Amino acid sequence: MVFLTALRAFIAIRVPALPALTHVHGLVDSMHPPRGRRSPLRVVKLDNLHFTLRFLGEIDENRAEPLLEALKYAVSDASPFELELRGLGAFPSVERPSVVWVGVRHAVQLEALAACVEAAVSAAGFGSADRPFHPHLTVARCRARPPAALFDLLREQRRRSFGTFQVDRVELIASDLTPRGPLYRTVSVAPLAGGATPP
Repeated sequence: MVFLTALRAFIAIRVPALPALTHVHGLVDSMHPPRGRRSPLRVVKLDNLHFTLRFLGEIDENRAEPLLEALKYAVSDASPFELELRGLGAFPSVERPSVVWVGVRHAVQLEALAACVEAAVSAAGFGSADRPFHPHLTVARCRARPPAALFDLLREQRRRSFGTFQVDRVELIASDLTPRGPLYRTVSVAPLAGGATPP
């Protein structure tokens, strides 16, 4: 694999467009202010939803190959598992939302997978993560105080199940920054043991 330029990259699990997740995502996305006013919400595109296992920053060709080999080896013993998306919340709190997220139920296997990824990244010479892994699916970011409807939605959906999906791979994803927001493209796939074979 050859990279012609440096990549702004991260390792993640992509999340499919589950019906209940798509619905609540649409509700958040519809909270636009009156015409002519800038929206206080920057909503993540539905096909960009993912769990970040490890942000890498800028990487180049020389460092990418050892990283990919270490990553594939590290997750090859991890078994695929079902992950349930549950609960809508916000950082730092639902009263002062800065990041709107969907949580997970029984995150033990996800946390174990993140630990495998972290070990692989460290072994490839990228050092340790800046902060502990905290599983959450970012749905939107708040630039200013959001509309009252968001506070109502956070209260109503705080314990809702948004469905389950199978985790059978992790992906090295490149983030291309554009005026309309980041574009994510999969650079390489590392399948879990018995998981899907990369296309």
